[in-house]
Amino acid sequence: MQLILGPLAKRMRMQLGLKQADVAKEIGTTAGNLCRFEKGNQGLSDPLLKRLTKKLNTTPEQLILMNLTTTPSELLEYAVLLSKLNANQMLGVKAVIDSMVSDVNDDGKG
Repeated sequence: MQLILGPLAKRMRMQLGLKQADVAKEIGTTAGNLCRFEKGNQGLSDPLLKRLTKKLNTTPEQLILMNLTTTPSELLEYAVLLSKLNANQMLGVKAVIDSMVSDVNDDGKG
């Protein structure tokens, strides 16, 4: 899942005008670790991911959802990233999507 979330988090961080080194320090990791995550080369632990998305004023689920409302060329970029995921990573993406669908269905029932 880091293949998807990392680049999306980087885009959001840059849109917010935040520097990688500053964000890394604030969430409790190194700039190198955050850089590898943003490139999709490494994951972040759940606590670090939660602190990062909190710093970006979002959640992992919202990060994916916000960034799927993009241009066709960006959607192609996501498709390419998804095609590189292994089976376990795809299960993670499916779990996030299922959770978002469940939340939407729950909201519509009330």
